Amino acid sequence: PVVVDIDGSKPHWMLGMSPCLTRARASTGHYLPALGRRLTIPERLRLQALPVDIHARCEGNISDRQLGAMIGNSLSLNVVGAIVSQMLVACGLLEAGKRS
Repeated sequence: PVVVDIDGSKPHWMLGMSPCLTRARASTGHYLPALGRRLTIPERLRLQALPVDIHARCEGNISDRQLGAMIGNSLSLNVVGAIVSQMLVACGLLEAGKRS
């Protein structure tokens, strides 16, 4: 799938991955040309490796725009995990190729 960031100063796309989810795109998200629509809140949560049920638990308390801003401000848990794993290897606390 192709995800396109069409709201920036210079639209760009990536094949097989998403452009960075940012707070600035809180209300608009990114565009999925194959589906003719923008990313949904649950899709953005999945891209950040966050639980999708957060969306349902937040309904009535915060708007989708506010939740989109929070998603854009968050770090991808997959990326954080990869960085921490490499740090553990560099410190000699974990063998290369193994995950704790």
